[in-house]
Amino acid sequence: MKNTHIKKYINIIFGVFLVAFGFTIFLVPHNLVIGGVSGLGIVLGSFWEFNLALILLGVNGILLIIALIFMGKKFFLNTILGALLFPAFTFLINLSGIVDFLHVEDVLLSIIASSVIMGIGLGIALKEGANTGGTDVLQAVVFKYFHIPYSKSLYFIDGAVIILGVLVFNDFQIGLYAIIFIIICGKAIDAVVFGGFNKRATYIISDAKNEIKTQIFKVLSRGVSEIPIKGGYQEDNRIMLVCVLSTREYFILRSIVEKIDPKAFLFVTKATEVRGLGFSFDEPIRKEEN
Repeated sequence: MKNTHIKKYINIIFGVFLVAFGFTIFLVPHNLVIGGVSGLGIVLGSFWEFNLALILLGVNGILLIIALIFMGKKFFLNTILGALLFPAFTFLINLSGIVDFLHVEDVLLSIIASSVIMGIGLGIALKEGANTGGTDVLQAVVFKYFHIPYSKSLYFIDGAVIILGVLVFNDFQIGLYAIIFIIICGKAIDAVVFGGFNKRATYIISDAKNEIKTQIFKVLSRGVSEIPIKGGYQEDNRIMLVCVLSTREYFILRSIVEKIDPKAFLFVTKATEVRGLGFSFDEPIRKEEN
């Protein structure tokens, strides 16, 4: 058990380091705003001549206080490691002088390199149930008090930061680079977490199926199917929940299940293609009138 915990924290530290490395080496020199606390730090750094790491630490510090006040001690403790490591690694990388040595003039190449490196780092951290703070804190608070699903609040929060970057630096290309970053970074995260396609079919067997189903509707706004099954050993009749969702949503679902029923049986399979409401279209397709 002790070795497992040590390995977990080593992976988290390494993952956060990769995120800080990709951000500091490739994004900061070009003032590339890709959302989140990192993007907000670049924007604020254009107004005040403070060390960027101190700005990131200040923003994450405020968000940690918000997390402690509004989300409780447990959420605070789960967030603090990544939230503090990210600015610390940013400071150390800047201090080392390696930024000038590894500087890349081409902006598109910088976006590609940063998205791959940061995506791998985020994927490693996500697999261990960690994050770098920032957006995740705001998403949790917005959901708790305004009941806005994580998937929607992510677009609002990161989108607002990207738009702010476009306005402050008066450069529309920042928004286009951010889109490229998000696409490639998402693919890199999926490659680490799931090894490719980012949609997963999750199967859940639990005595608390109604509570789990309700939380899936509320938190993720995803549909759930119920499949009657029969146990092979005790030959008892049960109901199995099936939910198809994205990589990021899977980890939220896993935490929901573990919170409601730690003994629930859960397994995940790769979905090679997903079509329908919520995936290939947002609104139900209406039949054409003859």
